[in-house]
Amino acid sequence: SYKLRWTEMNGSCSDYDEIIVNFYEQPVTNAGVGGNECDLDFVFNAIPSVGSGQWTQISGLGMSSFFPNSSYPGATVTVNNFGSYQFSWSETNGNCTDSKIIDVNFYDQPFVNTGVERDMCGLTFSLSATASVGSGTWTKVSGGGNASFLPNPHSSNSVVSVDAYDTYLFRWTEDNGTCSASDEVTVNFYEQPIADAGFGGDQCGLEYFLSATPSAGIGVWTKIAGNGTAIFTPNTNSPDATVAVDAYDSYQFMWIELNGDCSDNDLIDVTFRKQPIADAGLDIDLEFADQIQLNAIFSTNGIGEWLVVNGNANLFDPFSPNTFLNKLELGENILQWTETNQFCSDSDEIKVTVDKLFIPTVITPNGDDKNEFFIVRGSDNLGDIQLTIFNREGVEIFTDNNYKNDWNGMDRNGNKLKMDTYFYLLKLKTNKVFKGCIVIKR
Repeated sequence: SYKLRWTEMNGSCSDYDEIIVNFYEQPVTNAGVGGNECDLDFVFNAIPSVGSGQWTQISGLGMSSFFPNSSYPGATVTVNNFGSYQFSWSETNGNCTDSKIIDVNFYDQPFVNTGVERDMCGLTFSLSATASVGSGTWTKVSGGGNASFLPNPHSSNSVVSVDAYDTYLFRWTEDNGTCSASDEVTVNFYEQPIADAGFGGDQCGLEYFLSATPSAGIGVWTKIAGNGTAIFTPNTNSPDATVAVDAYDSYQFMWIELNGDCSDNDLIDVTFRKQPIADAGLDIDLEFADQIQLNAIFSTNGIGEWLVVNGNANLFDPFSPNTFLNKLELGENILQWTETNQFCSDSDEIKVTVDKLFIPTVITPNGDDKNEFFIVRGSDNLGDIQLTIFNREGVEIFTDNNYKNDWNGMDRNGNKLKMDTYFYLLKLKTNKVFKGCIVIKR
């Protein structure tokens, strides 16, 4: 402050007056710089020059408070609403003033949450980030394949599709002004197993060869139903294991495939039945074709049946193991005994051999009931036999196409033949022929 005097003189007369002049330094304000803040507080950084300073809010949606006070150049301003604000730093030195304005943007700090690690069966997954403020974007951080997001990568609930099974890391990033936050989620994409247990079936015996077709992951066999215990060889994880049970019954087996948290299963039914062991009995040798009884032995509670494989036989009851039979052919007659236990069967054969026929060379049809008839022993069981008698001249004198051992020396007209030597021809059903001579004595 300066005092200035004005003096006027006129001759010896004079007078003066005084004024005071205050010289002030002109303030040159420096409000510092504004900025972007990810909360509701901002620390000013004004550089004071001369005089006193004052912070004031020029614009903005909310109200401001200054700590420790608005005169402090490095005060902290707190607003009560996010948005863009203008603040003025004014300096006053006497009657001299200056001011500057700064811009401060207060942004709400995003807070994101993408959830916990997840396992997915297949190649698509529904993401579920918790959106807060600003704009968000999904990105793939790692993983063996490509990723696409539907409807777009900016939806917090996008569905991500990948093109290769692997473990992926996805990041959800939210930007609000200059404020940003991100969170990551791990998703394990597993191929969905499609279990194929193969085919069940009917098994003769206590072992069955399984035939699952593996797809993805690890498979395991387990018994679901059946009265016995089951053992899988070489182990339960082998798709083509052999299962052995200890009781005949209908069983159900499940092939389960596990791949991460993904699973699938398939069932098959296997019926185990006891395998018959057919026993047709011992071979039989007969001197003549007599009626005989067979002696097959059952090994199960199944059924059996006889079948003539070679030769000839008249089976009284082909389903009886102890049936009687007759009408055997000369030579070998082969019969097969088949024992069936539902779908399981076995066969065994016996050979019944008829050694010969006894054909007489002399008959004495004289009424004494001794040697009256031309009896071919062993022919009773041979079926149809044709007998033809010829005289010495080769003339046919008697024929019977169904001979029953009842010719007693008569011709075809019922006349007694004279004592002489005649010739016979026996023809069996099998077309086997026997020839010889027969002498009639009376």
